[in-house]
Amino acid sequence: MQAVEVKQWAGGQYAHIRAFAGRMGENTARIACLLALFGGDTSVSVSHIERASVFVDYSINERLGY
Repeated sequence: MQAVEVKQWAGGQYAHIRAFAGRMGENTARIACLLALFGGDTSVSVSHIERASVFVDYSINERLGY
């Protein structure tokens, strides 16, 4: 979440889409939970969060392309 916050600051990569980017941390947490659930795990691991972050980064970069 901190990495996304930094990118939203003035001059950052996501500064012009702050409202959309502001939900990235929440979405990352949700996706990490889903990865753990469907992977049969009983808790969310660092790996789940890292993989969820990749999904969210891809999604926002696609958004920036429009």
